[in-house]
Amino acid sequence: MVLTLRVTPAVRSYNQASLVVRHSPCVVLTTFVFAHLSVQLWLVHASMPLLHSICKLFTSPKQFLEVPLNSPNKHYGVARVISKRGFSSRSAAEKAVREGRVMLNDRVVTDPETPAMLNAKIYVDGIPVLTNEFAYYAFNKPRGIVTTASDEKGRKTVMDFIAPLNLTHLSPVGRLDMASEGLLLFTNDTAFANRILSPEGHLEKEYHVQVEGIPEESEIQKMEEGIVVPPRVFGDKPEMMKAKSAEIFRRNEKTAWLRIVLQEGKNREIRRILENLGYEVRRLVRVRIGNLELGNLKPGELRKLENP
Repeated sequence: MVLTLRVTPAVRSYNQASLVVRHSPCVVLTTFVFAHLSVQLWLVHASMPLLHSICKLFTSPKQFLEVPLNSPNKHYGVARVISKRGFSSRSAAEKAVREGRVMLNDRVVTDPETPAMLNAKIYVDGIPVLTNEFAYYAFNKPRGIVTTASDEKGRKTVMDFIAPLNLTHLSPVGRLDMASEGLLLFTNDTAFANRILSPEGHLEKEYHVQVEGIPEESEIQKMEEGIVVPPRVFGDKPEMMKAKSAEIFRRNEKTAWLRIVLQEGKNREIRRILENLGYEVRRLVRVRIGNLELGNLKPGELRKLENP
């Protein structure tokens, strides 16, 4: 096999250079156009790996020059870097950038996707954004409390329980709706939060649910097999919802307590399943996320978690 590498003066700049590879049964002709040069290079079959590297350089520069994922020289959007350092949530960081409150390497930036290295010098409202020590807390959310950083209606939020403890830059992991109670996690570790929330992780979440009436065994079985539930928004498609497991663990004449385990995170999933079966939910308490349990935490109390 013989290879011809020809360089010709057909263009005026490096950026206009092009690489063309033509195959024949015995010969590979590679034409590389570059400014004011004309060279012919003959290589034997043993030199083909060199040609392969050259082709990769010019045809796939992004892949060929990719910086290792853990390199401090890799660039991210500035809002993502702020979030990675545990200073605030990603959405709060993006808002601060758009409002012109962020300085990156001594200049104000307003685009959350402005490239920044992990070790860049960043300030928010004049406060240096340093890498914080990660913190993890379990919280027993009381009923009637909103899971949000602030509420436009002035309702009490979960952050009102965090503020007096001076636990800065903590954010709730996921949410519980206003009428629900129980285990809610707080952290400034975005990677941990993403693992908890990722649907690909199939992380179990266990709930104790009190309903009006006593479900039949056939209805419990339906919950585990799956039920097509009408959409919450007109025009959307119906959704298939199911519990990994469901059972009655306590009952009286008028109500029953169910133990329900989910591996999905669809909006108001348990309430919609039970409503479809004709049961009203009186109380819904989350008692476990993965291997993290609510335990004996009282409503409104926090417990620090070590190496969750």
